[in-house]
Order: sequence, then structure tokens, then C-alpha cells
Amino acid sequence: MALALACAAAIMLNAACKAVDQAGTQSAAANTATAGAAATPHPTSTPGDSVRRISVTDTQQALEKGTAIVVDVRPKAQYDQSHIKGSVSFPRDELTKRLSELPKDKLLIFYCA
Repeated sequence: MALALACAAAIMLNAACKAVDQAGTQSAAANTATAGAAATPHPTSTPGDSVRRISVTDTQQALEKGTAIVVDVRPKAQYDQSHIKGSVSFPRDELTKRLSELPKDKLLIFYCA
């Protein structure tokens, strides 16, 4: 059951990352427009795409408690250039093959941008 849920999460994550890839120029424009502005954390939410969001503060607290792990699904070369301290690299094209390597007792926080 846990593996099935992890596979479903990986599929949704892959779709979300593809959407981010396709919207790259729009995201770059939005990032440029907000450069220098302080990030406003948002509450944990589940928008219409059914992918749960978690705020930076909640992420930091979960990491400090040891109840979560951050999974970077960008290509390894991008991870090697820069990544969230303590995150693990699981490029999205390898994710489904490597799901068994992820802990089953922690909140998995995926990011791709």
C-alpha cells in the first residue's frame, strides 16, 4: 500500500515538474518581478492539482524534528550546482526505480525548482 501511494505521488510530482518546465519563461518572469521581495510562507494546502503544499516554516520544523526528508528531483547536474542543505538527490527520471530507497516513516518533501 505504501509503495502504491509513493508511486502515485511520484506520478503527480512528475506532472507538476513538467508543468514547471513548460512554464519556465513565465516562472522566470515572475521570479524577476518578485526578486528582492521577502518570501511569504503560505499554510499547508492542497490546491486543485491534489499536490499538498508545505510552507518553508513547516518544512524547517519537520526537518528539525527529524520527521521529514527533502527530495530534490531536478537533474543531478543542477543538484550538484546548488541544493537545499540536507536534501537528497533523486532525479525525477530515476524516481520510480528508486522509491524503495526513500524512508517510509518520514514526510517526503519533493521539490523541482
